[in-house]
Amino acid sequence: MRFSTSCRSILSPSVKSRRSLLKSTSTFIAEPLESRRLLSATLASDASLIDTTAILPAVHFATAAPTVTGVSPNSGPAAGGTLVTITGTNFPTYPIVYVGSVPVYTFVSNTDTQIVLNMPAESAGTVDVLVKGTGLSAASPADQFTYLAAASQPTVAGVSPNAGPLAGGTSVTITGTGFTGATSVDFGGTAATNVNVVSATQITATDPAESAGTVDVTVTTPGGTSATSSADQFSYVAAPAVTGVSPTAGPLAGGTSVTITGTNFNGATLVDFGTTPATNVTIVSGTQITATDPAESAGTVDVTVTTPFGTSVTSSADQFSYVAAPAVTGVSPNADALAGGTSVTITGTNFNGATLVDFGSTAATNVTVVSGTQITATDPAESAGTVDVTVTTPFGTSTTSAADQFSYVAAPAVTGVSPNADALAGGTSITITGTNFSGATAVDFGSTPATNVTVVSGTQITATDPAESAGTVDVTVTTPFGTSTTSAADQFTYNSTAATPVFTNLSGPLSINTGTASITLSGTISAGNLTPPSGENVGIYIQGNLLGNGQIADSQGDFSVTVNTSSLPASTTPYPVTYTYGGDANFNSATDNTTTTLTVNGVSEPVYRLYSPVTNEHLFTSDVNEYNTLATRGWIQENVAFNWYTSAVTVNGVTAEPVYRLYDITNKTHLWTTDSNEYNTWQAFAGTWSAEGVVGYVFPTQVAGSNPLYRLSYGALPDMHFWTTDGNEVATLDSQYGWNEEGVIGYVM
Repeated sequence: MRFSTSCRSILSPSVKSRRSLLKSTSTFIAEPLESRRLLSATLASDASLIDTTAILPAVHFATAAPTVTGVSPNSGPAAGGTLVTITGTNFPTYPIVYVGSVPVYTFVSNTDTQIVLNMPAESAGTVDVLVKGTGLSAASPADQFTYLAAASQPTVAGVSPNAGPLAGGTSVTITGTGFTGATSVDFGGTAATNVNVVSATQITATDPAESAGTVDVTVTTPGGTSATSSADQFSYVAAPAVTGVSPTAGPLAGGTSVTITGTNFNGATLVDFGTTPATNVTIVSGTQITATDPAESAGTVDVTVTTPFGTSVTSSADQFSYVAAPAVTGVSPNADALAGGTSVTITGTNFNGATLVDFGSTAATNVTVVSGTQITATDPAESAGTVDVTVTTPFGTSTTSAADQFSYVAAPAVTGVSPNADALAGGTSITITGTNFSGATAVDFGSTPATNVTVVSGTQITATDPAESAGTVDVTVTTPFGTSTTSAADQFTYNSTAATPVFTNLSGPLSINTGTASITLSGTISAGNLTPPSGENVGIYIQGNLLGNGQIADSQGDFSVTVNTSSLPASTTPYPVTYTYGGDANFNSATDNTTTTLTVNGVSEPVYRLYSPVTNEHLFTSDVNEYNTLATRGWIQENVAFNWYTSAVTVNGVTAEPVYRLYDITNKTHLWTTDSNEYNTWQAFAGTWSAEGVVGYVFPTQVAGSNPLYRLSYGALPDMHFWTTDGNEVATLDSQYGWNEEGVIGYVM
């Protein structure tokens, strides 16, 4: 007590043995006035007790009434005994504290701003705690203290949430009664943090870390600690753990239904494959989840499960592999016969777990996955053509490419043999035509192999035929894809004597116009079912002249020959055409000169007549452009005067001769003549006459259908000439207009 302390401080050391006085004095200290009187009397009777250096500072005589600014704690049990600190100002050295109506004189300690005391017993309720000094402190909410009934032990009626992770840290709301003055909240035997008494019925607190399991949440107040019950239970739940994933792999596109096993899956909110959430997540139980994996890049990821209590720790048990679809990079061999049945080696990537190998749309058999990069399989039967070889695994089917192509090749077929006959000794180069000859390994004449076999292309082979007995054999070709089926087209005859071929199926133009540069004549040469070799010559003669050479083109003896006809004159008498073949060791030579004739027709063209009113001259031309141009220059068109030929045609043995044209430079007139001497004479006058060459052809004598062409000269101007086929016009000009008839210069049509 302050007084006891003060008394000891003012006693000199010489009188400290007088403890009895101090003890007797302390019994009266509860009343300040009594204490002061006792102290004064004691000091007065024995001045030796006074220590003037200490008495003055120890005694505080307040001049103003005290004020209470706080009481802590501000509640306690009605039975009293709560240690309370009162804070304020102007507290006297010897105060009286009134708790409600109960005065308290005894203190644990006191200063002018703080008094510490044990609260007396009181009835339940709230009282003011007042301090008496020079005056009595005024009552205010700051000085209130609540006495709690002894029966107000707290009760916990609910905990929300009622579970959390082992690490704690969850904000938990606790509901119940009697929470006023709560001093602690415990989760099991561990105190919560951040305890906040919201009201007498609600507390919030942060749960501590704990081991997995269920604990009771208890609240402690001055009224006691809440009794445990099922209502206050809080579960510490471990984070989920993934112990298995099935299947453990899937395609890059995702979409696989995956079963995840483990623990603590209840309430799972998320399943991730790597960092990508799964879809269609279903919590089957606390130990099983099904989910659809998302698309991902190739590689291995961890499958994690997240619940309100944490995310599973990754481990090898949760790994899921994204596997690319297989890819085929090679097929060997890359071709087979239509029947299939060949063991094929397929190379590529991601073949592990392959379930199917297809050739086109047909499944292979005897599939063996040798490794992740190689498969062997037996190809199925297929139609001719190229197919893609695809590999299917649980992770997809290989994309088709040129690298996976496999060809089904039909067996070879022989469609022709040329020549198709030989002497018994053989030794002739034979051309065999057909299909699917590529890769041919043998050519047989009957059962005897040919020699010098050359595969020219997929449709042609050359080979030297072996010696054989007289008779007909089949020529067969063998490739890795089979042997040709025999037919009439592949037959080859061994003859003991040479055959004589004949020409048939002769065709081509049998009538042409003179001047035609060339024609093509075709036909076939054969001797029964035998034909001379392809490539041998066929010649064509006309009028005893060889005008064309051609070759036998195929095993059927077909040929075509281009014949030069540019030098053949026109003739109403057809020319006989002679076909010739020179023969060889197996075929005699052959000639045909009775089957075909060729008619060469002359080509005629119109000759136009014009008249110039300026010069009184007539002009004749077969040039339509010239005819039309002169009409624009004042010449009068008088239409077609006659027709002549464009070349030296021969009709009934009469050959047309050329008509020459000259131009008189001085008089600007023209001269036509069939007389080459006249033509040459006039053009010799250089600078006077200009030679313009041959302009047409007329017959020198009359032939069937021709008319005479007359020439006249003008008496006054002998260099001026006129032509006409009209005898009346000749007579009129000759008798009346001074023209002189020079006679017939030719015959025209």
